[in-house]
Amino acid sequence: EWDGLVRILFGRKNKTIAASFNTNDVHSALEQSYRTGCSLRNVPVPVDFSVKQAINAVLEGAGLAKERSAKLKLEDYLRLLQAFHTAGFTFAATSTTVSVPEESMDVDEEESGSE
Repeated sequence: EWDGLVRILFGRKNKTIAASFNTNDVHSALEQSYRTGCSLRNVPVPVDFSVKQAINAVLEGAGLAKERSAKLKLEDYLRLLQAFHTAGFTFAATSTTVSVPEESMDVDEEESGSE
């Protein structure tokens, strides 16, 4: 949980928290997390559910949308994590990790095979 939140917040330096959460990768990961959580709790997902609006509502509700990650105190991060949990979002480390392109893996194999 903590790792997933911190990866989003510190993905790029000096972005506002709202900007950190306003990417397609983060939206899709959190939407999948939300839908999975609803399914596990047997709670229907609202028909008009918008992950972008839900994320913005959480950030505004916590009063942290315009803040910068590097300027927050530990209590602010915990408050943000709690606000997302209250709204039904979870941060699984696997859903927010960045995958390594396969091309970068092939470089070592090609170099070692040519010797």
